[in-house]
Amino acid sequence: MLQTLVGAGLVVLIELEPLGDEAVGDLVAQLELPGGEQLAGRLARFTGGNPLLLLETARSLHEAQARTGTLPGTLPLPEKASAVISSRLSRLSGPALHAARAAAVLQSDFDLETVAEVLRAPLLEVAAAWEELEAAQIVQGEGFAHDLVAETLRQDTPRGCAGCCTARRPAP
Repeated sequence: MLQTLVGAGLVVLIELEPLGDEAVGDLVAQLELPGGEQLAGRLARFTGGNPLLLLETARSLHEAQARTGTLPGTLPLPEKASAVISSRLSRLSGPALHAARAAAVLQSDFDLETVAEVLRAPLLEVAAAWEELEAAQIVQGEGFAHDLVAETLRQDTPRGCAGCCTARRPAP
C-alpha cells in the first residue's frame, strides 16, 4: 500500500540512516532530558541510533519523570517502538523468528553454534535464518541491531519458549 501511495505521488518516502553517537548526543541535549549527557551513550546503544526509536524512548523517559519525579534506572520499552519492532518481527519466517527468540533468551552470551544447539537445529539451517535476520536488520553479526530489538523479542517470546530455550542451553 505504501508503494502505491509513493507511486501516486501522495507520499514521499524518506529513509534515514541511524544517528551516530555525536548526533544522538546533540538530539538528547535538544530534548533536554535530565542527565542527558550520561544517557546519550545508553540511548544510542538501546535504539541503535534509530531516530524514531530514540524519540519514542525519550518520550517515555519524559513521561516516567513526570509521573515519579525521577528518571527510571532502566530505559523503558516504549509501546510504539515495540509495536514497530513487533511488526517487523511478524514478517520473519518461522526459523528466523525462532533463532531470534533463542538469541534473545540467551541474551548477550550467544553465537550461531549456541543458538543451533538450543534450537536443536542444524547449523546451516540456523545460519540461513541468521542471514534473514541480518537482511531484516534484526541482528548485526552475532548481536542484535540494538537493545530494543532484544527487549521486544524477550517480551513477545511465549513463556513456554523462554523456559524451553534456557532449559536446553548447553553447559559452558
